[in-house]
Amino acid sequence: MAREGEFNPNNPYRSWKVWCPKSLDTKLKEISKRTGIPVSHLVMIAVDNELDAPAPFAYPCELPSSVYIEGAYMDEAQRIATFLTKFKKGIDRKTMMYFRRDVGIDNRETLMLAIRELMEVGVLIEVPPPVGHRFRYSEGHKFLRLKHIDKSKELTMKKRLAKKLQEEIEQEEALITAKEKEYKGEME
Repeated sequence: MAREGEFNPNNPYRSWKVWCPKSLDTKLKEISKRTGIPVSHLVMIAVDNELDAPAPFAYPCELPSSVYIEGAYMDEAQRIATFLTKFKKGIDRKTMMYFRRDVGIDNRETLMLAIRELMEVGVLIEVPPPVGHRFRYSEGHKFLRLKHIDKSKELTMKKRLAKKLQEEIEQEEALITAKEKEYKGEME
């Protein structure tokens, strides 16, 4: 008799062990509770739907080609950098995409813009997968890994973020002042 997870020609099922970001696990459990469908069935429904797609498992994780605006995604970039400290050897872009909700970034495009921000300021680098990794990635596959950050770079990032926030505050104050003048003009 085959042990659990081993191939058994008489059993139509295969057992998997899947690692899943906590945010996806939480969402699946919420849907399961709401619909009464077991999580394992939800996963199979998602896989079955994906296999019927025109390009199954196409999962775009390309860096954006739009114009780079320094500091535009610094807040999100800092959250990513903090999160990546959990992965000393790095993780690939697709894995980072799975974890985006755990980082507090729901939008895929925003995640990739923030990753570009980290790469542009020299905090994040792309490296080959670690030697001896369990999965054999294709030639040229890259992992995202934090470059060693010294305190001066960390301080520079914080200064850039503070400058960006200060500029936003000044813009809002200027807008409020203009609206107040407009309102006073209407009152007279």
